Amino acid sequence: MALLKAFLGVHAVMDEYLTSAQYESFRGLRPGSSRAERVRGGGPSYLKPTGRKILYKRSAVIAWLERRSFTSTAEEKAARTGAAA
Repeated sequence: MALLKAFLGVHAVMDEYLTSAQYESFRGLRPGSSRAERVRGGGPSYLKPTGRKILYKRSAVIAWLERRSFTSTAEEKAARTGAAA
């Protein structure tokens, strides 16, 4: 695996983990806003390997974002309300 990472480059490996700061940067969020998102719920799944450390699996973040991909505001509204577009 180390050889594959070296060959492809670290950023080409989809299942790397992002810190809260990296996740916020990836999504274009303000620093600290991922904490509020975790409290509210509704964001991508995260891991908490220690008492304070929060990690996001890059592939899970991308999958979460892709589930929120719409072609119109009507489609987005229908997805939020559960109605047909």
